Amino acid sequence: MGASRGSVESAGGGVEGYGVMVGGVPIGEPAFVLEVLRRKADEIVSYIDTTMSSLRDHPHSAWASVFYCCTSRFDHWLRHLPPYQTAPASERIDERLMEAAEQLSYEGLLDDDITRERFGLAARMRGCGTRSRRRLAPMAYVSCCVEACERIADEARPLFPALVQCFGAGAFRAG
Repeated sequence: MGASRGSVESAGGGVEGYGVMVGGVPIGEPAFVLEVLRRKADEIVSYIDTTMSSLRDHPHSAWASVFYCCTSRFDHWLRHLPPYQTAPASERIDERLMEAAEQLSYEGLLDDDITRERFGLAARMRGCGTRSRRRLAPMAYVSCCVEACERIADEARPLFPALVQCFGAGAFRAG
């Protein structure tokens, strides 16, 4: 997995921002990161649209496809980029997912706060299980950071032994 350089051009033809792609994640100037995430959101919204139009005559299959295949497509970037960078793309994806739910039921389904909150609840709590990517972003980002710290400070084979002392022995053990 190498890094590839890139840039974002402004409407006038000049370069607006530089960055690199590392493991599919944009790293660099804000304009570069936002443009890469905008394109990724376009791709995901298009995927949702294609799924909905392909399965328009089969609403149960359409919902299963949206739920299992579409909702998690942006999670990789939620885990590896700070929430303020993923917010615009997350909001677009969330909006399209809510539109898909309304397409499969009735227009105005998610207009009231109680129904919209219930839409995001887990199925075991009588919800649809479709969590807002925008609201999920801080949790995803922090959990990725914790997982990285666990590996960095692994007592058996630490990547950075000095950090084991910083975190304290057993800082990431269960309990």
